[in-house]
Amino acid sequence: SKMESLRVFITLAFVGWAIGADQSECSNTCQGHVSTPSLAFGLLGARPQIWLFGDSITEYGSSRTGWATLLSERYSRRADVLNRGLSGYNTVHARAILDGLSTRKGLLTGAVLATIFFGANDAAGPESFQAVPLESYAANLRAILARLRQAAPGIVTVVITPPPVDDNTPMTWVAESGRSLERAGLYAAEAVRVAREEGSLCLDLYSAMLAQPGWPALLSDGLHLSARGDAFLSDSLVALLSAEPAARAFRVESMPSHFPSYEAFADKDQDAITRVCEWPEEAGAHCIETA
Repeated sequence: SKMESLRVFITLAFVGWAIGADQSECSNTCQGHVSTPSLAFGLLGARPQIWLFGDSITEYGSSRTGWATLLSERYSRRADVLNRGLSGYNTVHARAILDGLSTRKGLLTGAVLATIFFGANDAAGPESFQAVPLESYAANLRAILARLRQAAPGIVTVVITPPPVDDNTPMTWVAESGRSLERAGLYAAEAVRVAREEGSLCLDLYSAMLAQPGWPALLSDGLHLSARGDAFLSDSLVALLSAEPAARAFRVESMPSHFPSYEAFADKDQDAITRVCEWPEEAGAHCIETA
């Protein structure tokens, strides 16, 4: 069927993408001998990973002022923030991707936290090819959470609701696509319910934005985030991770810096520096100083 063909195509594309990313990250250590292999391993492969999985609002988050960029800056030298946003995708597409990932071990190795940020496209009007019925949206979110936990046991998940839609935006395509504040609210409420029932953290972006005076300014075109909206999302997510007991390990101030300060290398020769940065396999994800 067309849907099955789409599922296979999306899965193969995403698997290839993930493998390519893994290979590029380990290219200096996976091909031949490296003179200081423990140091190379630490630099290239040991940091915990934060995956951002979503639609265009996630993809565009890697812009200069985007929320993914802001998160990456916050977690610099502590965790690698990986943007896996896919413009135009809905939960049907996302579920197809993860159905394939669940059969391939190792593709999410290192992932400790993932955001699931779909719904803006699912909530398009019923006549749109991007639209997904509310019940199907809920079922897909449940499946996405299950697949992520299967692929990366112990991963902490955060469901982010779709943002509100500005019904008064001058961008005519928003209304023409059948999107509206009311429909976005229905899907946001469903995302909150699914997250609660599945034991996932949830950032109710819809409600949080509506509570802000002049909230339409948080949007750039009635649907996507403006620079102010990106900053608001980044701050809200960091605040959530700081407040929730299940996620306090992801407080920026709680995560160790990757490798010691350069000052630790003062007056040390090459052998001494190598000893400071030894990376035995069992040592974990952060540099330890040895005698």
